Amino acid sequence: MAEKVTAADFASSLSAVLQYYDTALQEQIQKAVDDEAKLLKNDIIATSPDRTGKKKKGWRLTKKYE
Repeated sequence: MAEKVTAADFASSLSAVLQYYDTALQEQIQKAVDDEAKLLKNDIIATSPDRTGKKKKGWRLTKKYE
């Protein structure tokens, strides 16, 4: 059920809701980016030349931002 908010508490309630939404959205985006990065890495490994195997083994995922 919806919670009643007075005009005085509206700003803090809105801020809390937006903070929750922001956190949830960031987590979903980060998970999607991680999943796609893993798929891309696997595709690159599969298509890398493998004369010596160094290029295939050299692909790594690194996180720049969290």
